[in-house]
Amino acid sequence: MTTFQRLLFALGTLFLVEFALSDVVYNIQISPNTVAAVQWNQNVNITFNYKTSEAGGVRIFARPMSGGALSPSYAASGSPLFTGSGSGSQYFTITAGNVVVDKIRFQVWNANQTSLILEFYVPVKFYFGTHAITNIQITPGSAASMQHNQNVNISFDYKTTQANGVRIFPRPMSGNSLAPSYAASGSPLYATGSGSGTGFFTITNGNTLVDGIRFQMWDANQTALLSEFVVPVRFMYGAHAISDIVVSPSTPNGLVLNSNASISFNYRTGEAGGVRIFARPFSGGALSPSYAASGSPLYAAGTGSGTGTFTITSGSVSVDSIRFQMWNANQTALLLEWFVPVSLHFASSRISGINFDPSSPAYFSNGERENMTFSYTNNQAAGVRIFVLPFNGNALVFNSGVSPSPLYTTGSGAGSGFVTILSGSAFVDRIQFKMTNDNQSTTYIDWKVPVKLYFGNQTLTDVKPVSSELPDKFTLAQNYPNPFNPSTNIRFTVVGNGQTTLKVYDILGKEVATLVHGTLQAGSYEATFDAKGLASGAYIYRLQSGEHVAVKRMILMK
Repeated sequence: MTTFQRLLFALGTLFLVEFALSDVVYNIQISPNTVAAVQWNQNVNITFNYKTSEAGGVRIFARPMSGGALSPSYAASGSPLFTGSGSGSQYFTITAGNVVVDKIRFQVWNANQTSLILEFYVPVKFYFGTHAITNIQITPGSAASMQHNQNVNISFDYKTTQANGVRIFPRPMSGNSLAPSYAASGSPLYATGSGSGTGFFTITNGNTLVDGIRFQMWDANQTALLSEFVVPVRFMYGAHAISDIVVSPSTPNGLVLNSNASISFNYRTGEAGGVRIFARPFSGGALSPSYAASGSPLYAAGTGSGTGTFTITSGSVSVDSIRFQMWNANQTALLLEWFVPVSLHFASSRISGINFDPSSPAYFSNGERENMTFSYTNNQAAGVRIFVLPFNGNALVFNSGVSPSPLYTTGSGAGSGFVTILSGSAFVDRIQFKMTNDNQSTTYIDWKVPVKLYFGNQTLTDVKPVSSELPDKFTLAQNYPNPFNPSTNIRFTVVGNGQTTLKVYDILGKEVATLVHGTLQAGSYEATFDAKGLASGAYIYRLQSGEHVAVKRMILMK
């Protein structure tokens, strides 16, 4: 048995012995869909699935958060006693004031609420006030490549107490400004009370990325702005469009070398001589090595549909996106380029039909397993081993426990595995599927599949790792940009695995935001501070990790 195998067996044993009690919450559904404007006393409803091994059961609470603290003037449901596994529900509302709920805090407690078992946050954006715009539906779904004068259609529900009715306008945004060369629907007069409405917009010329839709509700004669918020989207407008892209097999999936991935799509173009459309595999920002792909027929001007294929002919290659290019008929002018993310792996052997249980995203207490099943095909006479390992970026996550691998025989079959994090707070954004020979001296497949798995108490807000290298000193950088309006970024490094807090104070010493509060592993991080709603002036931000403390000053200039 190799050293690596012994480590895997040891970790598996440690999991079974030391972490008998565990919990997971997953399949969280929130209604109305975020982003939305919500009326006072209108409920945000939450459903979820759970699993617990606590003998006496658990209680699960969902609470609204604003800027790192519980939202003011909130009301929320209590919790029944949840046992075993099943589904549950919660709700909350805001009863007064103009309040932006930017996260929902979930807490799992033991039956008598003396022990906090699990805490995590789900980002949302609910604007509570006198009026509401909810259940927003956008067609086509974002992201999409769009042709000039092709409409994005919008429907929504509304509530208002405005005596003479209201007008509601959805408008395309690029960055923080209205998109250039846009055309959009006007608004009828929507009656007091509740109802539904529609709208549309388009871009008439230029290459424009629409990254948000701004909703505004005005009074009847448009003298008073009653509500405003922005829904993030991604529509790329130009003279040409490629949309309704379907990739087969669906991802994530593995393919044997020289077997094809197939693509279908719709297109729009005004190019008189017609166009050619090519789909090509990309890996890590460049064309995938050893690829072969179909050519393109001449697609006629106007609208239509097309197909394409590609494969990998040698090696072990992960394809993480497909680049679509539209050229004129003789391929002298590039008219459109568009990327679609995928997760496909090509090798002489394959791992396919991957199933995650529970489904991603999911939130786990330490020691709880993320289980995986898969199919495999291998042509190695001596058989193979298949390991699953948790990663954040390109780094293996600390304190992980994983399943050992049996020796899978030559041919095809089914396999399984699990990962867990034994202690600390961790985010797993990729699961590595690694196929090796019996003694692990040769790797046949090294494929990282995107997931969102949160382990331990996620008492962290707006923070992300920026480097996989271990730092040698504690640092707090100057925020950038500075001065700023309305948001800025703060980078810092911590050298020990422990409790870390990053807080923002006004010049009088009043705390205005908590950006980080929880256990961080040694590393470099970046937090975002959004000062929307705060007054211009100087603010202080203070980082503490263990015995290390650092303080810096920043300027908000509106």
